[in-house]
Amino acid sequence: MWLGEMQDYFTIVKKPMDLGTIRNRLEKGEAYRTVEEVFEDVALVWSNCRMYNAKGDPILDFLHAVEASFSTLCLAVGFSFPSSAPGPSSWPL
Repeated sequence: MWLGEMQDYFTIVKKPMDLGTIRNRLEKGEAYRTVEEVFEDVALVWSNCRMYNAKGDPILDFLHAVEASFSTLCLAVGFSFPSSAPGPSSWPL
């Protein structure tokens, strides 16, 4: 899907977030005081993707794969998902 085809995105998604923004904030040392805050923004990316894309859309299959890989990699480097953080505690392993 091209950006031109997503003209309703900001009408549907009220709090946009993307992985590029998260990466840039981390590289610049901006915005995040805790790992939990990073997890919250990542969970927001996942949530926005589910909100915008219809069931059966192939992008959701990609989302599930990326979500699972993210969870696996975080656990591999020793991050745990706090139960109070939205999203990460329920991500599939």
